[in-house]
Amino acid sequence: MIEQQIFEECEPFLDKLNGSRRFAWSFAEEVEGVYKEEEAWFEMHFSLPKGSYATVIIEELIKVSL
Repeated sequence: MIEQQIFEECEPFLDKLNGSRRFAWSFAEEVEGVYKEEEAWFEMHFSLPKGSYATVIIEELIKVSL
């Protein structure tokens, strides 16, 4: 597996790393949304795992690169 090969090459440096891994797939949790008719907009609230980017979720929803 290619991931194992990369980890083997990084073994001497593991004590210097203090970050966490990012997953290829992240899922929004605690998703809530409400349409505010008086302002004519949709407001959305959600949480993501550490290392995930909300802009990626928004880009996917509106199909525009931010």
